[in-house]
Amino acid sequence: MDERVPTTFLDSLPRWECGCLHVGFGMVTLAWLHSCGQLSAAWTCCGTIMDMVICYLLQSPNAFIGIQNAFSWGYCSYNGYWTVSNELVPMHILPTICSAEEIIGSVKRANFCLPTGAKLLASCGDLQTTVYPLLEPGTAVLNLGTSAQLCFSPTIDHVVSTPLLTKPFFGESGKKKIIVAASMNGGNTFSISVFVLKEVEIKIVEWASQLISDAHDLQVDYEKLNNILSETGKCLSSTIDVQPVFIPERANNISSCISGISSSTTIEELLYRTASGIVSNLFRLLSPHQLREWGIKRIKLAGNASRNYFIDEIIRQCQGLLEVIASADTYPKCNAAYGAALHALHFTLAK
Repeated sequence: MDERVPTTFLDSLPRWECGCLHVGFGMVTLAWLHSCGQLSAAWTCCGTIMDMVICYLLQSPNAFIGIQNAFSWGYCSYNGYWTVSNELVPMHILPTICSAEEIIGSVKRANFCLPTGAKLLASCGDLQTTVYPLLEPGTAVLNLGTSAQLCFSPTIDHVVSTPLLTKPFFGESGKKKIIVAASMNGGNTFSISVFVLKEVEIKIVEWASQLISDAHDLQVDYEKLNNILSETGKCLSSTIDVQPVFIPERANNISSCISGISSSTTIEELLYRTASGIVSNLFRLLSPHQLREWGIKRIKLAGNASRNYFIDEIIRQCQGLLEVIASADTYPKCNAAYGAALHALHFTLAK
């Protein structure tokens, strides 16, 4: 995520009618680069990495972007138009927005193991394709990847309030939008936790070497540390409270915090409570009670959410209000690539 844009510049941008703008959004970065005179005149187009691959396969000088990805850039309307002014971002470099059900051309290059002449659909969003096989009326999907999302396709007409997001979805079966609670802290939190633990271990060794005369036997056994982390067990009686906000959330200014550590605290406890904190972060944005008000009766788990230590914690925090279903039981290979392929198959069969 591009974090170079100053907060003062972000606050100076015109309001986006479909949501809030944040550092890391494509349009925010482009507007900032343009304001600093860093948009080269030699640049003729832009897009996501997926759009670059599609342009290469098409051998097209023009860029195309699916509406789902365009919306994640900001300043995109629900009906697929850029709403930014030419003064803020030069319109000539922006990609053409396409529907997720739109064929934008055919394969011209055969070096991707794709047959020449194969039809190409516009790029789709990572979240949308991940949850595509799982979403149905009355069902929400909790996805844990690098970040974390809890989303559903609304069937009841309620007002959507901040921090919830309304994003474009796929057009068939009336599923045109999804409502999303998004957290920046998902599976990356465990990676950062491991990194922090390793840094603490190194610091302890450094301090100890300054206090004792013989430090030759002081070393960090990373293999043992990784084995412990991979065998994380239940610690329901733990007094530790972990608020794993290692990456600042867009919806609030909550800081990362770990409290309740004692001399008897174990690594297993710390990681289990980290999992608990990740789930709590999402349910703080969209609680089980709110989901019930939207007519949601069950949650399907995707990505790392299907791991045992997450399943147990999600069930506990749902308090019996929602049925919890591990997606691995019915869609063992459910991911963004699978969802995109399934969408393309459904699109082809419908033609």
